[in-house]
Amino acid sequence: MLREFITLIPSAIGIAFSPVPIMAVILMLSSNRARVNSIIYVLTWIGSMLVLGAILFYVDVQTPALHHPARRPILNLFILSLGIIYLVAGVIQWVRRPRSEEQVKTPAWLNMVQKIPPYLAFVFGLTGVVFNPKNISIFLSAMATILHSHQPRRVNLAAFLFFVALASVTVVTPVAIYIFGGERSQEMLDRMHAWLRRYNQAVLAWVFIILGAVWIIDGAAKLLGV
Repeated sequence: MLREFITLIPSAIGIAFSPVPIMAVILMLSSNRARVNSIIYVLTWIGSMLVLGAILFYVDVQTPALHHPARRPILNLFILSLGIIYLVAGVIQWVRRPRSEEQVKTPAWLNMVQKIPPYLAFVFGLTGVVFNPKNISIFLSAMATILHSHQPRRVNLAAFLFFVALASVTVVTPVAIYIFGGERSQEMLDRMHAWLRRYNQAVLAWVFIILGAVWIIDGAAKLLGV
């Protein structure tokens, strides 16, 4: 059981340390609808993973053939291939990272975040995981690990909830700082935003590299029966 939880940590961190979604929630917290929009965004982020996870649990229960031993090498090969893709992408991201403040480019849509109505906060929340190519691939890989762990259903459910909680901590934290941080909360959030804006590509590069290396080792070890 403990091993299953530990193996999910790199994937959860891979989703949690996504600089752009964190910057989005911080910018929402400096808008006129700060509390409403940020809470909708965070609940959508968490809720989208819970709903998608529930669907995958249901499909897993209704499709026993997915657990046929012949499918294990396919899953392990998928994890290995994903690890190679992430490792290469991380190296490219690191090489292309901005070397100075002037080279930093912020996604244009982030400039809209401070002015959006609540329903768009919901839409942005969906882009955090479900419609984010990096995060959805990490999420699906983690779900595959959970569903093929040969653990009791209650252990798999606990592992899934642990994964969602850890993957959400970085978007929940700014909201908690805003609500409970008092007068200095905005100053703290501004510093977080400035640091993430400057180093978001470097952070992403290391997330890709570390996650890619973990998946390569894990996939290769399982394929070789180690």
